[in-house]
Amino acid sequence: MIGKADYKQQMQLLSEGNNHQFYPTGLLFIYCAKCRTFILLTTSRMLLLSILLLLTGMVIMARPPSPDEIKKLGEQQQVNYSKDDYDVLPDVGHIPESFKESLKKQKTLYLEMLRQHNL
Repeated sequence: MIGKADYKQQMQLLSEGNNHQFYPTGLLFIYCAKCRTFILLTTSRMLLLSILLLLTGMVIMARPPSPDEIKKLGEQQQVNYSKDDYDVLPDVGHIPESFKESLKKQKTLYLEMLRQHNL
């Protein structure tokens, strides 16, 4: 365990070696089982470790899909594009006549515009 004298010496060494102000609240003690010593982590070291952890997680999670996942996605898309989707179209009898007439009028106007531009 670190005594008060060792702690004060470490604080002084850290504050002398850096140009920025040292905040004692940004310290973290990690107990190492192998070496039986305490490691002092400052906020800048913690920041670097968290960035390293984030990048490692991104590399692990950003992997290409496995062949099983590709096969599963392909089967789902085939179900979506099946012929049965076209069998459930609404009946034309439910569309009002006024709407049908307005569609025919818009279609004729569009065809006239195409003829005028020689398309």
